[in-house]
Amino acid sequence: IEICIETVGKEAANIIGTTGGYIYIPEEIANNPDSFIRISPLERGMIPYWFYQGEDRIPPLEFIEEQMNDYITENLGECILGLEPFQAEYDITELGDIETETRISDNEIGITVDYPIEISDKLGNKIIELDKFTASVKYRLKKTYELAVDIMNAENQQAKLEDITIDLLALDTDIPYSNFEFSCTEKKWEIQDIENKLKLLLRSDLPLIRIDKTGYREVPVDQPYVLNHYIWDVSAIPYPRMKVSFTYDDSWPLYLYVRPNEGSYVRSNMQKGFDMASWLCMQMWKFTYDIVYPVTATVYDEKSDYTFTFAFDVMIDHNNANRDVFAVSSFDFPYKPREEEFCARRVNEITVYTYENVSDSGFESRLEIDDVNVTFTCLKFTCPIGTTKFEGPVGVLTEEFPYCVWGILRGSKEGYKTAETFIAADKPGEARLYLTPVKTIEKYSVVKHELSYNGDVYTVMSAGEQVSGDEIASITIEKDEHNTYGSYPKEELVPLEFLSYADFKYNIQIYISDGEDIIGGYKGNWTADWDELEDADEIVFHAVYMPEFRDDAERFAFISGLGSYSTNVPEPEVIS
Repeated sequence: IEICIETVGKEAANIIGTTGGYIYIPEEIANNPDSFIRISPLERGMIPYWFYQGEDRIPPLEFIEEQMNDYITENLGECILGLEPFQAEYDITELGDIETETRISDNEIGITVDYPIEISDKLGNKIIELDKFTASVKYRLKKTYELAVDIMNAENQQAKLEDITIDLLALDTDIPYSNFEFSCTEKKWEIQDIENKLKLLLRSDLPLIRIDKTGYREVPVDQPYVLNHYIWDVSAIPYPRMKVSFTYDDSWPLYLYVRPNEGSYVRSNMQKGFDMASWLCMQMWKFTYDIVYPVTATVYDEKSDYTFTFAFDVMIDHNNANRDVFAVSSFDFPYKPREEEFCARRVNEITVYTYENVSDSGFESRLEIDDVNVTFTCLKFTCPIGTTKFEGPVGVLTEEFPYCVWGILRGSKEGYKTAETFIAADKPGEARLYLTPVKTIEKYSVVKHELSYNGDVYTVMSAGEQVSGDEIASITIEKDEHNTYGSYPKEELVPLEFLSYADFKYNIQIYISDGEDIIGGYKGNWTADWDELEDADEIVFHAVYMPEFRDDAERFAFISGLGSYSTNVPEPEVIS
């Protein structure tokens, strides 16, 4: 029986080592294909990610012990059937169910099984009763697990693999990143070719990563780049008998998005010189990448000949690592509540104050406001909290919040931009929300004025015409962190939002396209008079355009000089 316990215990530990700590994967993970990587079609051929959408999903040792308990209890009986050779001389009678207790220590896995049996001879004479059996598996599972946790925590804090991936993009000449060359021939890259090359780089370069203070293979002296960039310090604890390897396989998914793009390919932008250097051409390109791909990290302990593998996503957003430096919450092993259950578990009282936020040109308002609808988001759960009310002169709401280490508090009210702030709801406290009042304009249009060239100077026609037909004008209005966007003409215009209660200066950019090229636009600053804007029903924007361009150089010069040409057309007209 003890040999069976050791055998089944080894089976359980080896499964744990191939799946990052799981034997029975929770349904919430198993039913979400984005939360694990499948390495084989077998029943246990998936490795759940240890970090998923800001959630720490590292299974605790206690959870791993429970997984082993269940596996040994379920599978021990099949092994014990091997006791049949004894049945010729003895009768073995089970007196109760099997119960297992596993303890994972530094150098072994101790297993105790309660299995009450009675052994008697063929004459019915009881020989002995046994009920407790012990065995140990000489795997250093805990040590490999602890190193794996150190690696995962270091990755979340340092984004090491994101940095290496960005280096691969920037340094490989086959992948367009940011560069230029003097040439009149356009450069063009197929996005599929970029993806294939990146997969090749990941497959060949990620195994070069070494974990400091482990028994890693020495870096050859002729590889100084690997020596300086691929040795990674993740822990103050030395692991001299362990080795770590990182793997990406071509068959695994890789999400890649390049901007700007033209469908299945990207290309360079050409600029031409002027006057004496009109013969000179320059190809320029600067692309931003969004990339997500899975990686497995394998920790091997040569002392106990044990291997532990876990997985995580590498995430890049606009050429920057997009990795939270800490998890906002921890996965609830093994049970995860539904949203209604999560929101109903309110434990910490938090007071929320709401204010009106206006500030510009020396005018500042922090007046208290009420009737603000307050919600709280923790991971994927969004909980309605309530509405602020005036208590004396203060707009306030005091309610109990669900437990969450780091969540998003939001306040919304008609006529205001939604305000949000991060708060910790793991203890009682208070928070403040500042809502910015806005004036919404649902009706607007764009009038274009023709720009003509008489051989010496450019002049702008005073009479304008509506943008129409195949033309479309994109509108961007910016003021510090306040941005609003529109597009004209459209059957349903996207409303524009302007800041209220003061005169604000906005940066306005308008580009008019005929479906293929930019033919006109507007670029300049505009100070909106609140007295006019408060009762406004419509805004008319003015822009300049050229019916045709002699060549690409003139088009480029027009776009570059759009700000100076725009001074010749009226500022936006506010109509009440």
